Amino acid sequence: TSDAGQNWATLNLPTSSGDWANLAWHALTITVDPNNPNTVYTGGLDVWRTTNSGTYWDHLTDWALMYYGGGDDYVHADQHCMVYKPGSSEKALLGSDGGVFYTANANGNPPVFIQKNLNYNTLQFYTCTIHPTAGTNRFIGGLQDNGTLLYNGSPLSIFDMIDGGDGAYCFWDQNQPNLYITSYYYNRYTIFQNGSWTNNIDNQSGVFVNPADYQHNNNLLIANAVDFIGTHANEILVVPDIPQNGNGTFVDVGTNTDGYFSHVKISPFSTPGSTTLFLGTVSGRLFKVTEAQALPQTTEIGSVQFPASNISCVAVGGSEDTLLVTFSNYGVSSVWQTFDGGAQWNEIEGNLPDMPVRWAIYHPQNSRQALIATELGVWSSGNLHDQQVYWQPQTTGMANVRVDMLVVRESDNTVLAASHGRGLFWAEFPVDLFAGVTDQPDQDLNFTIRQSAGQLIIDLGPKSLEPVDVSLYTIGGKQVMNRKIASGTSHALSTGTLTPG
Repeated sequence: TSDAGQNWATLNLPTSSGDWANLAWHALTITVDPNNPNTVYTGGLDVWRTTNSGTYWDHLTDWALMYYGGGDDYVHADQHCMVYKPGSSEKALLGSDGGVFYTANANGNPPVFIQKNLNYNTLQFYTCTIHPTAGTNRFIGGLQDNGTLLYNGSPLSIFDMIDGGDGAYCFWDQNQPNLYITSYYYNRYTIFQNGSWTNNIDNQSGVFVNPADYQHNNNLLIANAVDFIGTHANEILVVPDIPQNGNGTFVDVGTNTDGYFSHVKISPFSTPGSTTLFLGTVSGRLFKVTEAQALPQTTEIGSVQFPASNISCVAVGGSEDTLLVTFSNYGVSSVWQTFDGGAQWNEIEGNLPDMPVRWAIYHPQNSRQALIATELGVWSSGNLHDQQVYWQPQTTGMANVRVDMLVVRESDNTVLAASHGRGLFWAEFPVDLFAGVTDQPDQDLNFTIRQSAGQLIIDLGPKSLEPVDVSLYTIGGKQVMNRKIASGTSHALSTGTLTPG
């Protein structure tokens, strides 16, 4: 238009096929040379330029060079913005799913593009996994439009991408450190051994970043199989005998649901040949499946009080009776817990802001403690057994950024956090066997706890006017004692009949 939109003339597109901008809903930009209105840059998947007002377009960049080490015409896929240096027709910056790129000769034939991401970290991780050996800082993570990266301790580069596409769920075998699995959209997996490709699994199904889990002691992969429109309804994908096997089967678990399974969690208490599975759905239903790999027996264990929202995670504590369930919607109760396998649920969102909660992990040695991944970083609680649960942010050293996944390495309690925008973070998750216990509660009651000859001695100060309720729990969350004790006294609890933990 040359008359402010009164009349329009159709110009030529960069290509006749239209695939230059087939992601226009996600990535599309257009920029005019500040000194020459006949020169226009546009980008969808790649970058194109016209110097004659759209009569003819030059294809300037090739995103696929990311798999071959880059080059002068490499700009990452999915163009979002371009700006010229004020007054210049040559110097310009481009923003894409791969960060920032620069050219000093935008009118060149062809121009040269240079990646400018030093210390600029916007990596959007969906998932992560950690090497099983204590003290080893080797991580794998699946990223939005940047494949799957393997971190070995050095600054990441394009050469650390071990799988392509949009990186999805990944697993590092905790019993066989030489074995790990990556994936990309719609249930397509790559198996690596000793750093080299071994096998592929290509049972296309499920959703884009498809929920899955891996049973290390059985070399078994289980994933959601239901897609966005209900194909493979009520089915999971089961792939046994990894790494030798590359073929999965679809197994109907009989949940009678319409949506897909938004979370898949294999119980850590599953044994070889007998797999227990927890499945959450996008509509807030929760199922426990026993013998999931062969003849599944399914029981719904969620609460009628659960919101009809997206179950983002199921964490398992010291036993399959202790479960923590999170939801990733706004405006709902986001965190729920049970100590009896789902017979009774407690809403424990507590003081959390209204925000999505995307993942949860219990401390491996103490089910009073948990970490959750939220829209505002990582939060922790140490009093999950109390009636009023309190959460506090744990963002020292990391940004208040969306976190999608948490994994813990039990050999040294290292936690890896996959942030969706600022890369990976890791820290120690220290055990606090008296997490949630304080010597100054609301009633100003002083007390001490000590052990002696098969007994637990509780000394209560004289300040409380009422008898004190004392409960004893196993690390798995099971209550094994409850009694009232008068203030100002000492009370001995026999622990001789209790197993350690």
